[in-house]
Amino acid sequence: MKPYERDVTEALFLESHSKAEIVDMLRKHSYANELEIYKYKLYSGGAVGLDDGGKRMEALP
Repeated sequence: MKPYERDVTEALFLESHSKAEIVDMLRKHSYANELEIYKYKLYSGGAVGLDDGGKRMEALP
């Protein structure tokens, strides 16, 4: 993954979760794991954002 893709991917991940959800992930030390799952779904062509309160985002072309 190219550096600029990493930044864009993380920005998309952050936008798809509320501040409270991000804080909760950081408290539980699960942020990195959740980000990896998001990347996998995004780059494998699957839908992402299914666990973020019903907001559905499709993978970008």
